[in-house]
Amino acid sequence: MTQLRRALLFSPGDNEKKIAKAANIKVDSIIIDLEDAVAPNKKVEARSIVVEALSKLDFGPSERLIRINSNNSDTQYQDIWETAAAQPDGYVVPKAEESQQIDHISQVLTEIEYKQKQEIGSYKILPLIETAKGIVNIHSIAQANDRIDAIIFGAEDLATDIGAYRSRDNLEILYARSAIVIAAAAYGIQSIDTVHTRLNELDELKTDSDLARQLGFDGKLAIHPNQVDIIQKTFTPSPSEIEYAQLIMSSFSKNELLDIGVFELNGQMIDMPIVEAAKRTLAKASLARRSMN
Repeated sequence: MTQLRRALLFSPGDNEKKIAKAANIKVDSIIIDLEDAVAPNKKVEARSIVVEALSKLDFGPSERLIRINSNNSDTQYQDIWETAAAQPDGYVVPKAEESQQIDHISQVLTEIEYKQKQEIGSYKILPLIETAKGIVNIHSIAQANDRIDAIIFGAEDLATDIGAYRSRDNLEILYARSAIVIAAAAYGIQSIDTVHTRLNELDELKTDSDLARQLGFDGKLAIHPNQVDIIQKTFTPSPSEIEYAQLIMSSFSKNELLDIGVFELNGQMIDMPIVEAAKRTLAKASLARRSMN
């Protein structure tokens, strides 16, 4: 893992002030939205606003992503061609349903990189899985292209697509969440959880973020600046988790010298899966510390 993505904050692409505000927030990733947040008659103007913002604003260490319009619109490729000159870090592809969609976008990005004399593969692609077809094809999408290093879950559109009723316990999206986490893990990429839409329910956001982390997600989408701190803290290893991971690694090193593969630590059996989990914890903690500098 080289890019920490605990919280990914959406910002509407047609609002200069909100983009500027997002740029000043300490958040791992910012997604400037050209899709749902922008009215159809403002799409062209929004692209110009995004290019200017990316060219002039200092986003600090935050990753700069653009959510383009969906494959069913006429504006998807225009979004890419007209914003690539500002050199975002990558593109979020909504309603990703087939690997061919990703390949076509990658071909466009390769052409742009060639023309701009950039390294091929500079632009990342983050597919947003938010339809039944996307869930069914999740494995082919996750491994569709080398540009992909994360997949994102969108629960609201999926619920509409399958006719599910959204609930506070989120049981209706448990299968989809698990499918995305497993596919991401299988192909060595990150998984990002869906938005929490009840803006004033911050305790509920914490509970939902805890569940997402428990399921295996690496981070979560945010739709309001007030959500960022809760999400980022949830997906950052706590001091006690770091301390225990360090203890595991220290004990593992000592036992390894004695050719002991499985050992007991504080009443818990420690074997290689637990050692690997401790390594991941320490790696995430290291990235989190660097992001604060």
